[in-house]
Amino acid sequence: MLNKLEIQEGVTLHLDSRDICEDIDIDDDVTSLRFVNSGYNSYDNIYYALRKVNKQFPNITELVIDKYVSNIEISNMMFPNVKKVVCEGENFKNCEMLVRVYNPGYNPTQQLYNTFCQDEDFVVDLTGISVIMPYAFEGCKSTKIINYADIARCWKDAFSGSMLLENKSLYKDGVLILGHILAVIDRTEKSVVIPKEVEIIPEDYDFSGINELILESAKALDMLKTHANKRTLPDTITITDNSFIPISIMASCLRGLNVNTINITEKNKY
Repeated sequence: MLNKLEIQEGVTLHLDSRDICEDIDIDDDVTSLRFVNSGYNSYDNIYYALRKVNKQFPNITELVIDKYVSNIEISNMMFPNVKKVVCEGENFKNCEMLVRVYNPGYNPTQQLYNTFCQDEDFVVDLTGISVIMPYAFEGCKSTKIINYADIARCWKDAFSGSMLLENKSLYKDGVLILGHILAVIDRTEKSVVIPKEVEIIPEDYDFSGINELILESAKALDMLKTHANKRTLPDTITITDNSFIPISIMASCLRGLNVNTINITEKNKY
């Protein structure tokens, strides 16, 4: 049984015995929501586990986060019109999106959790962000994304449900590339090209629906082994890299890929 906690006028949290918030009710006239730290147990911080709650609060335009709150799991669709996030501590960034600062005291990393449902004119600035979390762009209408050089990890489904999947004019050779990140593939294409500048493929990316992956660099093979689900790779991988690759390295890259056919084009004289 969940306990009710009224944290501000018009807002009620539903907490379990461990102060995990599993549900929330917000009156229609509330426009700013505060995520408070203390629940019923003074030794526990509230953990907001609301991602699976199928409620929407379109009147909320601002989120305020107490100093010691460190875990907030929400969907963009729950708060589609948020335009401002204010954090009174160091665990989140003050900006228009929900960006968690992991390990703020020592070697901090910024993780993008929610863009919310920003409109077409909004510019998604990823300066300083190193991780894009699952469904971070869900419902986001903007395709203007800048400053992604610091991205080191991109989770599966990070761009699912966003306009990036709908605007095919952004694609080239069946893929949408953001700098060094493979963001999305066009599953209506039978073959897609992964250009040589790609350094990140989302974790456990599902390549089902296409017949052939064309790799401009053999280095992508290691990314496919590390990040892609071997059971959902296409039947054929074609490598157009014409540089010298020692056979020992190539053998190591190819081992365990679990595909039917691997082609190396005749352009590679080695």
